[in-house]
Amino acid sequence: MFWPLDLTSYLASGALQILITTTCIVATPKGSLFRYAAIPCIVWLAYHLIQPYDGASPTLCSALTHLILMAVQAVNLLLLNPLDDTDLAREDPKHSLFLSDRIYHAAELLSQFRAIGTSRQIKSVPAQPAYYGRQGKISRGRFLLRQSVFFLWQYLVLDLMQALARQKAFQEGDSPGFSHIDWFVPVDQWVERGLTNLTVWFALSRIVIDAHYRLSSVVFVGSGLDVAANWPPLFGSMADVYTIRKFWGKFWHQYLRQPFTAVSNFIARDVLHLPRPSILERYTNIFLVFLLSGMLHVIVDHIQTVPYEYSGSLIGFPIMALGIMLEDGVQALWKTLSSSAGKEPSSDEESVPPLWQRAVGYIWTMTWLAVTSTWYLHPILQLPGDLATLVPLSLCEKIGVQPLGSIIVGTGLLVGFIFGAEI
Repeated sequence: MFWPLDLTSYLASGALQILITTTCIVATPKGSLFRYAAIPCIVWLAYHLIQPYDGASPTLCSALTHLILMAVQAVNLLLLNPLDDTDLAREDPKHSLFLSDRIYHAAELLSQFRAIGTSRQIKSVPAQPAYYGRQGKISRGRFLLRQSVFFLWQYLVLDLMQALARQKAFQEGDSPGFSHIDWFVPVDQWVERGLTNLTVWFALSRIVIDAHYRLSSVVFVGSGLDVAANWPPLFGSMADVYTIRKFWGKFWHQYLRQPFTAVSNFIARDVLHLPRPSILERYTNIFLVFLLSGMLHVIVDHIQTVPYEYSGSLIGFPIMALGIMLEDGVQALWKTLSSSAGKEPSSDEESVPPLWQRAVGYIWTMTWLAVTSTWYLHPILQLPGDLATLVPLSLCEKIGVQPLGSIIVGTGLLVGFIFGAEI
């Protein structure tokens, strides 16, 4: 079912989270007991909606995830890196005169996890597409047109994927249910498994998340609640995924970065008192962020009816930290060997390596994702395909798979040429 949740209850929970958090920020001093008392209420507003939903759509999972992340961000803004009314006025002096403006800014910091256009903006935010030109201000009309066109195309792709999943489920009969991973399978099955995992990351998941983002941007910019400049692309370029670090730090969306980094910094620096800067503190932070991400995805698995004992998120995400440590070690060794051989290694972390190094990096990153993602994706791919719900209304049911596929290919080429595709 696309949206089994009571919409009024969801909207009320989100509104109360924002109201409680922003009120505490503008009306209470840092360290106030009211802030500590507010946290359980904010967490409960997300918690009470979390339960298994058969055929839970990505829209439902995304909406509930947003409430969870707002609860974590509330902990960040109220306790870990606390803000008060004076901070809001200092961060945005142009809109500091009226209380309503400061409340709106606080709500933005709570709900916009990348903090675009603020002093807290995360690094590695993708640049605006070249389609908008080099002028300082992005035309509202051009922005809405481009976002709407891409969203509609992505909607058709999701419609096709939904139809194919249901068609496959019908052909295979009843779902056998969940099973544990069999790691000892023939090579051809490993190839199929790896390609499926990569398709989920680079096609399905990316399109699902990006489509929700584009639709949200159309709503907020179209209604005048926000400006186009505050909605840069959500995903970076696939050209950057020649390391696992760059896959997560530059290509993939950065929704989790600020709230989870705040928690990991608190644990590593204030609880464990690890020396800063140090290698131990750096990799502890990385591990904790991926561990928190794994915990979040266990909850999302639960929403999708994946039993806790079959969810592999608590392995699939933290193991990414190990991959980053391995590649950092190899890169450090390579720089040392290059220096010993008389070659001058580049000191610029953002410099682009030679083509052969990037080629090796692409193979490494794709292989790591293809194999280790099995922990996370295996139970999700065992969900009943006949309950797959990616879109609420289906054009594919009216015209069929092949006609829709032709439309997607044709319009995709046209849209990419006219508006500039982000690959």
